[in-house]
Amino acid sequence: MELSMKIRYLLLALYEHKYNGKLYEVGEVFASSGIRCNPIECREIARTLEEDGLVKTLTVEDTVYAQISTDGVEFLDENNFFTGSSYLPQDRIKPLQREVLGNKLDELCQRLRESSLGKVISDATLDREMAELRSLLNLLGRRSWVQILKGKVYELATGKLSQEEINHLLQDFDERPTLQGVQVPDYNI
Repeated sequence: MELSMKIRYLLLALYEHKYNGKLYEVGEVFASSGIRCNPIECREIARTLEEDGLVKTLTVEDTVYAQISTDGVEFLDENNFFTGSSYLPQDRIKPLQREVLGNKLDELCQRLRESSLGKVISDATLDREMAELRSLLNLLGRRSWVQILKGKVYELATGKLSQEEINHLLQDFDERPTLQGVQVPDYNI
C-alpha cells in the first residue's frame, strides 16, 4: 500500500472514533486491518497529519498515538468524503470499510488482468467498470454494492472463466457474517 493511501486510511480510521477522546496507537490501527506499517512509517504518517492539523499525536518512546482533531473531522466532512444523499442504506459502508473495499477492488482488478480474462477484456473496459464500482461505494449499502460487483464480474467473465474461477476471484467479497474473524456457518432452514 502506498504511503498516501496509508495516510488516508489512518485519517479515516481515526474519524470512526472522532468524539470518544481516546488516543490510538498508530501501528495497531494498521495492524488491526492487516496493513503492514513499520514504526518509522507510522511516525512519518502521524507527523504529516499533525503538521496539516488533522490529528493530534503523542509519542511515548518509539510508539506513536494519534487522535483526529476537530479540523480533521471538518476536513473530511467538508471535502465530501461522505457524499450526501436522501437514500441512507441500513448497511451503510463506513469510511474505513470504504477504504478497505477500495483496496480489495484494486486487488480484484489486478487479478482479473492476470487471469485469462485479461487477454480478452480491454484495460479501458476494466478500468471503466472498476471506476463505476468505486463511485458507488459512497452511495450504496454493502449488500447492494457487492451484488453489483458480482453482477459486473459475472457479466465480464461468463463464458470466459469457469464458475470456480469466478467464485475464487470474488471470495474477498463474501457476504457471510463473521464473528471475531471466524466464518459463521450458513444454516438454511
